[in-house]
Amino acid sequence: SFDEGWETVSETAKDLVRHLLVKDPKKRFTATQALNHPWLKVGTDLSAKQLQMNKLKDFVTKRQIK
Repeated sequence: SFDEGWETVSETAKDLVRHLLVKDPKKRFTATQALNHPWLKVGTDLSAKQLQMNKLKDFVTKRQIK
């Protein structure tokens, strides 16, 4: 389960993060797997991808301030 601040993050985004934070490198997502994850593949519309990236940047910025 995720800590405070993750309640606005989609389950698909959380799934990607879970796969990236695996300690065992043999089980952790590779760069190719990460780039092919559904969260990064959602829609072909560039504006949708830009919106996702902006949300991620906003989230990271808010987490750094605390």
